[in-house]
Amino acid sequence: MVWGLIGQVHAVVSSLGLDLFSLVLGIVIGFGCATQLHRPELVHNFLGSFRQQFDKEEEDAGSGSVGNAVALPEVDAEYKPSHNYRDAAEEVVGRVLKEAMEPLSSWTNFSSANNVSAYKKEIGGQSMPVVRCESVIQATPLVCLHYLWDISVIPKLDPFLKRAECLEYLDNQARIMYTETKPRALIAPRNFVVLQQIKAVGAGYLFSACSVAHNDLERVEGKGCVHGTVRFVGWLFEPCGEDSCNVKYVISVEVNGPQGQLPGWALALAVKDQPALSKNLSALVATYQPFDQDLGEMTERLCARAEQATDELLAVAEGDGWDLVLRKHNVDVYKKEDEELTHKFKGVGVVPVPPNFLLKWLKDISQRRKWDKMVRQHRVVEDMGETRVEYFEMQAARCLVTRSRDFCVVTKHKVFGDTHVVAAVSVEHPRCPISKHSVRGDLKCSGWVWKPMNMARHSQATYVVQVDVRGGIPKSLADHVTVKQPLCVHYIGEFLKLEFQEALYQEQKLQRAKSTVGDASGESFLQRVGSSMTLRRASTEHVLPRPRHSDPTP
Repeated sequence: MVWGLIGQVHAVVSSLGLDLFSLVLGIVIGFGCATQLHRPELVHNFLGSFRQQFDKEEEDAGSGSVGNAVALPEVDAEYKPSHNYRDAAEEVVGRVLKEAMEPLSSWTNFSSANNVSAYKKEIGGQSMPVVRCESVIQATPLVCLHYLWDISVIPKLDPFLKRAECLEYLDNQARIMYTETKPRALIAPRNFVVLQQIKAVGAGYLFSACSVAHNDLERVEGKGCVHGTVRFVGWLFEPCGEDSCNVKYVISVEVNGPQGQLPGWALALAVKDQPALSKNLSALVATYQPFDQDLGEMTERLCARAEQATDELLAVAEGDGWDLVLRKHNVDVYKKEDEELTHKFKGVGVVPVPPNFLLKWLKDISQRRKWDKMVRQHRVVEDMGETRVEYFEMQAARCLVTRSRDFCVVTKHKVFGDTHVVAAVSVEHPRCPISKHSVRGDLKCSGWVWKPMNMARHSQATYVVQVDVRGGIPKSLADHVTVKQPLCVHYIGEFLKLEFQEALYQEQKLQRAKSTVGDASGESFLQRVGSSMTLRRASTEHVLPRPRHSDPTP
């Protein structure tokens, strides 16, 4: 009933050419100012009941429970980090292994219960000792690793955590996480931004973490939190039988800072709580059920679906029935009416880089947040060459839709003559379980279609979005958010224009160096990206002066 009324109001507002967000904001502010002095409880009750109804409808329509049958994560035995945090990642691995392998003669035992032996070691100048817990868990090292890497079970592993949110996936074995503890009596909550990494160590596996800086802290930080520091955290799993492993857990943190100091009794309590994590992990792995579906058969089915999606996307992008609804940043945004809940939009514009250069950056999902500000995280779940299974989470800014939407999709790149297609469509995958923290959306056949123009110097691009955001949101409100997504044609163009200029700048320097030593061999950058533009023209039009990066904001 609530959403039906809002939908009717939005239809009237749209017919008058007004912006719904501005109108609602004005009404709420006016209502609040008029009643705050006399009846402040009215404002509180109104907004509280509205939010409660909204959250309930989203939860009922978009979330679900997760079964215990899971596919285990893939860990590359030859993995070496190549992300910007690689130095910190390598350093924390060394520190964790050093503490985990150190003889117990330098440690003091303070607990032996629930099959967990706990030790501590005082370090001068640190408010809390280093803690080390040892146990044997009846599960393989890879099963134990899965329950540490699965964000959805973190509250069960550590019940003192209030929030655990991924800020960025650096690759399939490294990510940046934000965690926040629950407040206790007279104690402010602590929060941490940490780099987490998994890797193979001998016949076992290592999970390690340490504090790092990240730009998203201000966006997610809770009010009243004291920022703590994780010097190192590590879990080392080593096989000791057919279905069991030795587990060593080490942790060193600093929870005191300029914003707040913990009393001695609170620090002692935090140390005492650490062995419970090993106990909780043992209880979690006891619920594990292997994924019994044939992964080879599933891969074939996913590849076939991705192949079909490329044909469907090309037909949709070039088909009829689209109505122009917005023209902004030299991008024409079209809408196709649909009686169902699917929201269908496409944006058409020019991306000022060659087609192959655009392809390179569309495949590099680690850079997506630089041109799509709605994306909170994006990672590859399974790589099958030109076909991949990907997971991404999106959150709209300044919107009544408070819960994020996440998607598990299969993607594929295919070339039709001189036309490139990168298609994506929702699928189910055992490594992408439904999370209670997000509403799982349904992405119909969507993606990018582009072809060369201006002698292959630029790309004529079309970005198609067909999505059911679910969660009980009225179609009119979801349209208000989704219509902006095709503007990514502009934002990726602004981002890649600078990247392309930088690449040309570096190419010019290389060619000058080669000409100095008389070496003219090798394929030029422009040949690699498929552009017919000559280097001479590039050097006069694009290279000098060296470009500076900006951050385009939708």
